[in-house]
Amino acid sequence: ETVTLPGRHFDVPLRVDIAHRVVVWQRSKRRGNYAKTLTRSEVSGTTRKARAQKGAGRARVGTLRAPQMRGGGVAHGPSGMRNWNTKLQRRVRRAGLQVALSAKAAEGRIVVLDSLHRGVEPKTQWLDGALDTLLGAQKLPTTHSNAKRASLNLPHVQVMDQFGLNVYDVLRHRSLAITRDALDALVARL
Repeated sequence: ETVTLPGRHFDVPLRVDIAHRVVVWQRSKRRGNYAKTLTRSEVSGTTRKARAQKGAGRARVGTLRAPQMRGGGVAHGPSGMRNWNTKLQRRVRRAGLQVALSAKAAEGRIVVLDSLHRGVEPKTQWLDGALDTLLGAQKLPTTHSNAKRASLNLPHVQVMDQFGLNVYDVLRHRSLAITRDALDALVARL
């Protein structure tokens, strides 16, 4: 049977700029906060003097690990924790999720399931077969703990709670399968 999705969340204009801003924000929050270069005291190398101080007719060289030498340390590089996080307004984040869901709805790539509580086995083979019969060989996020356990060995499937549904994962996957309860909760959240 067909399900009518609420138009104010699943039929908004497709704004690529908003979706892009939200995806950049999400990916910058997932980045690691560590950036460091090696200084002259941390670079591996010899401690011997490169050549004699006088008599060679060339400049004085104290160490081969100095910043101007090839393979030497970095003089003023980053030295530890760095935060790449940016700020994004909550209404823009919400609009980005609505744009992503509207894009999936416009393509007809949203499947609403009655329930996942009955008949779900924590087996990868079972889930793979069920997804093939439901959607064919496609990617989708869905919900349930047994489904989550069964999906661990399937690289093209991501199982999550509706509260964790985000723009990056919706756009990255080909299809979205969601239960009726999760759909109601998602509409209430939006």
